[in-house]
Amino acid sequence: MILATNDRAESTLRQTRLANVVLGFYPRFVWSKLPSEERLLTGLEHRSAKHCNPGDHWLSAACPDALNGFGTRDIGLFELCGKFDSIEIWVDPRPNDQLVLVWLLDLLRPYREITTKLSLVHTDDRIADYAPESVAKWKLPAFKVTESHLVMASRAWKAYRAENAGILFRSADDGSDDPAETSIGAHCVA
Repeated sequence: MILATNDRAESTLRQTRLANVVLGFYPRFVWSKLPSEERLLTGLEHRSAKHCNPGDHWLSAACPDALNGFGTRDIGLFELCGKFDSIEIWVDPRPNDQLVLVWLLDLLRPYREITTKLSLVHTDDRIADYAPESVAKWKLPAFKVTESHLVMASRAWKAYRAENAGILFRSADDGSDDPAETSIGAHCVA
């Protein structure tokens, strides 16, 4: 199975036929208010009465035949991941895609039965900018997800979700009087 960090990459990757199932994630974490952790988790559960609005379930926008015998569009993420021996996460370089990656790794971290199946495929360009036939010929390395990937992703996600996360992205010369903020900003902006 391939999990893509955005819907356009999902469409291109599905057409490559590199995997039995290709699914994408649709959350927008950049330039908008972050959904609550509860809402994000609920969206990944098996579809129920809690998913009454379009977009409430992670597979709401998936193609009807996207799962090809591996379940229905009502299946939860964790249940679906359990059906596969290997799962590749294809990651575009855009900021939202990077945030989707750290969110997914943080979310999956407690589930060793899933994380041991994960590999990361990082692209240098947006997948959707290429024809599926071209993408199918790419020879990108797939890196096994390690504990250090999971720890780093958890730290990054928690920092991004923090109420005062803005201080992490200030530059060292922003005029801040607080040396801790300046120091953190200098490390993160470099």
